Amino acid sequence: MRRGRIPELGLFLLGYQLFQKIGVTNVPPVTLGAIIIQAAIYLQFLVVPRLCLSGESVWTDGDYLRLVVPAIRHTHDLHLYYNMVSLAWKGLVLEKRIGSVRFLLTLIVLTVMSSTAYVGLALLGSDLLGDPSIMRQCAIGFSGVLFAIKVINNSHEDRGHSRTSYFGFLIPMKYAVWIELVVIQIVVPNSSFMGHLAGILAGLFYSKGPINGFLSLLPSTSSFSILSSTPATLLLTVLQTSLHFGLIPDLPPLSGCIPTRQHMTAQINRISTGQIKSMLVAPFHHLSVFHLVLNLLSFCVKSRKLEEKLGVLRYLMTVVLSVVMTSATYIVGGRLWMECSGSSDHLTHCMVGLSGALFALKVLTIKNTSSLDFTLLFELGELAILVEKNSRFYHFSGLLSGIFILCFSSWLSGHRWTPGGHRLGSGDSQQNQQPNWTRSWGYAGHNGEAYSEYSDNLPDNEMEEAMERSRQTHEAEQFVRSYTPSAPPEEDLERFPDMVRVRPPIYAHGIAPPPPGPGYRIDSSHSRSLTDDELRRRRLERFS
Repeated sequence: MRRGRIPELGLFLLGYQLFQKIGVTNVPPVTLGAIIIQAAIYLQFLVVPRLCLSGESVWTDGDYLRLVVPAIRHTHDLHLYYNMVSLAWKGLVLEKRIGSVRFLLTLIVLTVMSSTAYVGLALLGSDLLGDPSIMRQCAIGFSGVLFAIKVINNSHEDRGHSRTSYFGFLIPMKYAVWIELVVIQIVVPNSSFMGHLAGILAGLFYSKGPINGFLSLLPSTSSFSILSSTPATLLLTVLQTSLHFGLIPDLPPLSGCIPTRQHMTAQINRISTGQIKSMLVAPFHHLSVFHLVLNLLSFCVKSRKLEEKLGVLRYLMTVVLSVVMTSATYIVGGRLWMECSGSSDHLTHCMVGLSGALFALKVLTIKNTSSLDFTLLFELGELAILVEKNSRFYHFSGLLSGIFILCFSSWLSGHRWTPGGHRLGSGDSQQNQQPNWTRSWGYAGHNGEAYSEYSDNLPDNEMEEAMERSRQTHEAEQFVRSYTPSAPPEEDLERFPDMVRVRPPIYAHGIAPPPPGPGYRIDSSHSRSLTDDELRRRRLERFS
């Protein structure tokens, strides 16, 4: 079957493993997200460059994008199946141990480190063996990262001293990964030996080097903390990244410069629809990957606080308002300032990026921060960007938009809307208050002036009788609720022993049936010579 958008056998096997064997709800969020992304890339729902990793392309040509992209591509469906099932089991252990945030960073670091180690092994092999073709060997797939994760899992909790069963032999855990390297190469000769070895070296450097110690300083969160606390933040971050790299089909990459100053200084009657559209999408354009990473980092810091405080829906509305109002304020305010001052120096030739909307979110973040923590320090320190002259007007537009959104939300939450009616049985004044016994569907809001459209035709005595019946019915209901007799009235011929403190319940139809056994009740037909012990014994026999 041809690879493409058509699911193949490996994908069905992967779905079976996730839903039946492992349990898709048991897979931590970052692990599950990595599996879904790589499956979507294989099915071409997400478009990435068709690149492979080779020492020559990175070392000689300087194509550093190959350090990341080839790791998330796979040759065929079974290749994807084996790697993703292995990732599910390994991620299930490691992500729950170190937390989702650290595991996400670990995946990124291990991807780059294993690819870099591959390039280093290619250089070393070509020099030692004198074979330049090693530099041109291509490799794709996630297996190098999986070998690195296996090394890290073995190194945790001193598991290197324990043993595991491998083909019926007990071997130390620290040697299991090396044996697996050799076995896989024998079973699958076409697999990349250098790629797997590079993953092992990356895992050893990660676990023994300073990177693991640096990442351990990050807060360890539960495995589902990201999805449960900030799902909208993750969704918007992935969406913006996909827009920048052009991963969404039929949409061009939103990267590079847009001549916003040229559009804003043009005559109003000559502004085209395309220019308006380009100015509206300018916040989603970024000049470079570094520009994108800086904005997304600031966005995540703000969004973690706002989404927890506001909730998902209010947070999404706040983000949309921030982007739209910042762009509108910058366009309208910049144009008015240019018309009044006759100068366009305050406008930047290329004003793109989320930084303006982030200043609007900054106002709301500071408002929702109640203590001096990392978020507040970050937001205050980020105000130093206002020193930069070229984008100052754009950032001030964001601040004004944030203040307006804050004032509007405060007014909206404090405004009391006038109701269209009144509560049944209540009144605005003391004279409209009715007794409790009139507060029902029939007499709610009764004020004596307008009983109903038929009340004028009723005689006064009939109305008084109806009101009296309503009062009596209310009192009877309250009496029944407050007092329920536990037994019928005692007859003169009935006598109960002292040990029986609770009388039989009421029977609505007829007289209550006789008690179960002569040991329970004493009357004239039974002997009065029974002692208390005999009565107690008979009663226990009946009820045991």
